[in-house]
Amino acid sequence: MKKFILCCLTVILVLAVVLSGCGKSGSNGGNGGNGGNGGNGSEPTGTIYGTVTLSGKGTPIPGATISTLPVTSTVLTDNEGKYTLKVPAPVPTTYTVTAAKEGFVSASRPQTVAEGKAVPVNFELMPEIASGICGQILAEGMPRSGIRVGVGDNFSITDTSGNYSIPLGPGTYLAEVSMDNYATLEFRFTISSDEEMVTKDLKMANEFGLQAYYKLNGNADDAHGDKDGSLSGPSGTSDRFDRGNNALSFDGKDDFVKLPATFEAPGNTMTVAAWIKLNELPETESVIYYSGDNGKFYFFVNSEGKLGLTYELEDGTSGTKKSIDSVPTGQWVHVAVTRDRGNLIFYINAKHSGMWAGLTDQVFKDGGPSDFCLIGAKGDGTSFFSGSIDEVRIYSRAQDDTFLESLALWDIN
Repeated sequence: MKKFILCCLTVILVLAVVLSGCGKSGSNGGNGGNGGNGGNGSEPTGTIYGTVTLSGKGTPIPGATISTLPVTSTVLTDNEGKYTLKVPAPVPTTYTVTAAKEGFVSASRPQTVAEGKAVPVNFELMPEIASGICGQILAEGMPRSGIRVGVGDNFSITDTSGNYSIPLGPGTYLAEVSMDNYATLEFRFTISSDEEMVTKDLKMANEFGLQAYYKLNGNADDAHGDKDGSLSGPSGTSDRFDRGNNALSFDGKDDFVKLPATFEAPGNTMTVAAWIKLNELPETESVIYYSGDNGKFYFFVNSEGKLGLTYELEDGTSGTKKSIDSVPTGQWVHVAVTRDRGNLIFYINAKHSGMWAGLTDQVFKDGGPSDFCLIGAKGDGTSFFSGSIDEVRIYSRAQDDTFLESLALWDIN
């Protein structure tokens, strides 16, 4: 019996030791489990990556600091301008990512990051400059890359945000802004000191509907297509930027430019735009553009300096409409007239100068094949223009205010 009790006690003692050892082993496993829980408890992450380059050039910028808001960590771009940054993403989170480096204008962009996802955020940084010109350029209402802004031998190509920047010292400059299928914009500006930064935002003008473009740089060549004209009397003169032989001077007696009558009939929409300079008010109508018989109208300045359009429509109605304001003499002025079906609008330096809503939807009268259109006179050999004309543009659609503001750029100071 004693032996039996002793055996039982021995068994119980062994079991106690085993169970005690199992308890300790379970405690260590718990610590490991806590480590696992720590692993499971760490926040899920996503990745932001990209490249930082010099605006308009594409040259990598090494050593740029990449940071976020909300604040996470920061990294530097490598020698190729590349970076990778892990950020917490327990739920899809929007970060403001910023690229910065001394000597450059910092840039920021929002980006949403989700768990396990990698998203690109690229930057193009503009150099900080003490003086010069900078701005943003839109095309069709959106920032556009690839637009060339030239100032003499210096130039900048807009980045993906439409930004441009050119370092320049004090002086007066002429800028040219160009891109395929858009009107080339020109304007003059002055930098007064070595610490002045001129800011000029621009809107490109799409040339859709352009029939012909006559720069009148001492000739009647069509800069848009093949509708070259010929000179009959006018001589080369300086344009609004004082560039010699970049406009034409008309004597008001018998000078005109003859154009081929190969324009698409203007229908019931059109725009005629030009730069003009009146030496003095004309005694009678002074014609800027005569459309010929394939769309009967002509655009003129009258003896009061008011713009006018005389027209004849297909339904037999005809008339003359005039602007409210007068064109000043002795200076270059941008003038335009647009027709959008029943609406006729005059512009002086891109400002509304009268809208007429009484026209019908009828197209301009087609008088049959015409031998010519004219700049500076009517087809019957009267109403000769006296003064200078430059950059005549003819469109088959009605251009809007924004478009004409871009064409009317001149001296932004």
